[in-house]
Amino acid sequence: MQRCTRCATVAFPFRLLCPHCHGHEFENVMARQGTVEEWTAQHTEPPTRFASVRCDLGPIVVAAVHGPPITPGTTIELTSIPPTAPDNPIGYVPTPHAQEKR
Repeated sequence: MQRCTRCATVAFPFRLLCPHCHGHEFENVMARQGTVEEWTAQHTEPPTRFASVRCDLGPIVVAAVHGPPITPGTTIELTSIPPTAPDNPIGYVPTPHAQEKR
């Protein structure tokens, strides 16, 4: 995610201008956890769960969720590294490619 150095608004996905003050200088920040707002499952074998997660920094991301069952309101850890057999729910959000960071 990126934080505007002028007004501290956090934006995701990456933008050229701050949606709040229209500043154009940002610092990269990492969301570490978030709260599940809603979720769905892709009925494959094994099933894949996806959730809309409101990050501790504010923006909402879509994450692939690994680990125990979740419900809206569940707090989960966020990572950009694919988890393997976690004990707690983990939300995997891949890091955008360099060409997408503009």
